[in-house]
Amino acid sequence: MRNLKKWLFSNMLVRNILTDFGSRSKPYKDHIHITPYFQYKTGPYQSDYFLYFPKEPFARRYYNEIFNKMIEYTGYEIVKYLDFHYSLYEDKPDFLRFLRYETEERMQKSGGAEYKRVQKTTLKWLQEKQKENLEKEAPIVQQGISGTIRDALNWPASSFDVEAIIERVSAPLTAHVQSITNEAEDRFLAIARAFTTGNIQLNDQQHTEKLLQAFYLFSTVKAPGSKTNGLFKEFTATDLAFLLNMHFNEFKSMKPNTVQKKIAAAVEKVRFEIPQVKKLNEALQEFFYS
Repeated sequence: MRNLKKWLFSNMLVRNILTDFGSRSKPYKDHIHITPYFQYKTGPYQSDYFLYFPKEPFARRYYNEIFNKMIEYTGYEIVKYLDFHYSLYEDKPDFLRFLRYETEERMQKSGGAEYKRVQKTTLKWLQEKQKENLEKEAPIVQQGISGTIRDALNWPASSFDVEAIIERVSAPLTAHVQSITNEAEDRFLAIARAFTTGNIQLNDQQHTEKLLQAFYLFSTVKAPGSKTNGLFKEFTATDLAFLLNMHFNEFKSMKPNTVQKKIAAAVEKVRFEIPQVKKLNEALQEFFYS
């Protein structure tokens, strides 16, 4: 079969025809080309974070298993799975680029709800890592800029005037570094919005604050008398911010961290002692646990 394909592709006319009919695919059966971004072992399947194969995998099987295994996890477990492999791969930027492009391409293909779920979580994880890395790099970049300016001026570091000059010159460049951080965040949000999202709209904008408060109360529902047995294993303010940003028209123009600040401001105003709030908490408990 492989020799036949090689013979067919040697003819330019046949090669173009096969391409038009979707037969131009990479020879994934060659496992030599695998780069182990996600660590794997050969042998019986285990329930840890490693990938497992009965024998050395072909490339397509390997790349598919990265996402297939992810389906076993939900919520924060997906994050820990990604963190595990990210920590073991030496070239961190290369890992992030691989995972980003692989995820983006898979999201454009047909797939079940479970695949879309883990792919969206992966994009959120990538966004967080990209932002963390840029924030770590910003002080280093600023120090490098200041050092370069100081070296160019060849003046002592204790000079007040020199420090003032450095501050004036480096401040716009530091702001540029911050803009790169913001652009990275915007890129990931744009990717996420390219796929199916909701368009829920409020009839009355005056209810926005109460909506945030109600969502917060809903996220904190616990079994009567319990401090740990909550309705949700994981439902953080970050989760709520992304939920609102992706599906509520009022929040789509905002960044998730802006939505998160609005949630925090609204929650601060919740008066847990008033009858309306008490009744709502009790009603939610009774509804889920009666």
